Amino acid sequence: MPTLLIYGHYDVQPADPLAEWRTPPFTPIIIGDDLYVRSASDNKGQVMAVMAALVAWLQTSGRLPVNVKLLIEGEEEVSSTALHHFVVAAAGRLHCDAVLFVDSMMLSPQWPLILYGTRGNCYLEVTMRRLATDLHSGTFGGVVDNPFNVLVRLLTALQDGDTGRVLVSGFYHNVREVDDAECALITQLPVSEQAWLALTGTPALSGETGCAVLERASIRPTLDIHGIGGGFTGPGKKTVIQPKRQPSSQCDWFPCKPRMRLPNSCMRFCSGSRHRASR
Repeated sequence: MPTLLIYGHYDVQPADPLAEWRTPPFTPIIIGDDLYVRSASDNKGQVMAVMAALVAWLQTSGRLPVNVKLLIEGEEEVSSTALHHFVVAAAGRLHCDAVLFVDSMMLSPQWPLILYGTRGNCYLEVTMRRLATDLHSGTFGGVVDNPFNVLVRLLTALQDGDTGRVLVSGFYHNVREVDDAECALITQLPVSEQAWLALTGTPALSGETGCAVLERASIRPTLDIHGIGGGFTGPGKKTVIQPKRQPSSQCDWFPCKPRMRLPNSCMRFCSGSRHRASR
């Protein structure tokens, strides 16, 4: 009898900022037809749906049509560090004929989806170092590079603001072109640009020109800045040029490139730029 391995996770993204929640993030609240709670859609909801399906099958048929193994982890949101070691150490226990990855979505209760591929992920941190110590901007402003100013110029140079194309050399190398049959499947999905606008609350969509919105959201590589650290952010003012700034960014690509090629391309871009980052 074939064996199906079902993968999911129960950990969540941080709930911050807590003040923005209209309901308690970890207390399930039903409003209309929707359940509001952290991880309802990523990924406890899907895990519980699978559990319920297995229970229903056993209660009605007495046995499952295939062997089933469940692999539900608690570190997916932090790169599954322990899972990598577990897969190697427990390869025999995880042997299967197919894997069902339930960390995904469906368009509506009437329109389920079967996803057969997802974009890979590469998370990078860049540190900008320009000074040996804090300097007063009233004395040294205009004389030395402010790391914040340099960092903004560097991050701006990563992407063409008009076309949405990432300007890192090699960023699009080895990205498999989707064939006509797959493109046709994408265009059949009942999701319009108006639906994306309503879902996101943004006044206008953006992204790589020449690609449909569903292509940009699924099969095209992206680069996003997720945070910038450093500087004075407390009440009042502090006219100090500080020596170091750190942004973090994520690159999503399809399909997965060789592991080190993309990080190296980004680091070469930063170190080769006239704005230069330290790493």
